[in-house]
Amino acid sequence: MGTDPAVRGHVMTLYMMVFMGGAALGAPIAGWITDAYGVRAGLAVGGAIAAVAIGLVLARVGARGCRQAGTTGIRGCASCRGSGGTSGW
Repeated sequence: MGTDPAVRGHVMTLYMMVFMGGAALGAPIAGWITDAYGVRAGLAVGGAIAAVAIGLVLARVGARGCRQAGTTGIRGCASCRGSGGTSGW
């Protein structure tokens, strides 16, 4: 984990609040969309939201670049996961 050990509990609290709260808020909305427009529309909206979220995460990771070499992208240096490094992101 990339956080300071002194605030790791706070970070995990926020993570779980977003993770669990997202399901509590998203399920009624998905149910309403499915009830009003059908199962295909509900799945399509859920898939679109997931695709946008993945795109935002990948854009963030790509913009961050490599910590050691100063290059951009996941495959920039050996410390990045895409080039066979073992230290992860």
